[in-house]
Amino acid sequence: MQKFRGIYAHATNNFLFSEYLNFFSAYVIKNTDRFWAMDAGRSQPAWWQVDLEEPTTVGRVVVIGYYGDERHYGFTVETSLDGKQWDMVADHRNNKELSTAQGATCKFEPKKVRYIKVTQTSNSANTGRHLVEVMAYEK
Repeated sequence: MQKFRGIYAHATNNFLFSEYLNFFSAYVIKNTDRFWAMDAGRSQPAWWQVDLEEPTTVGRVVVIGYYGDERHYGFTVETSLDGKQWDMVADHRNNKELSTAQGATCKFEPKKVRYIKVTQTSNSANTGRHLVEVMAYEK
């Protein structure tokens, strides 16, 4: 596992293409020219995690996977207060909707969280896992 300015990334084979997404604030990560990517192998999930550094109310997470071609990603979103006990707030493992610049919006009952984890479980185009942007909002 590697940590970059409050952002953690992990894959089973630990092959990391780009080390981080630009970090603009505690809960908005954005850079459309670069993306977090790793080759996770055929059936291996890879996860990306951010530490907001203090409990923050979150009720919506937007996940934008690579959208430069026609592909879709399976993924989950989990939240935690302590980084040990996780609650799954969105399950898109069977997602078949193509990735777009607008991303996939995951809404849930607003709650205090310190950590947000996005686990990509599949990619319809290849064995890579890619995140362009992850945003978290109170509502």
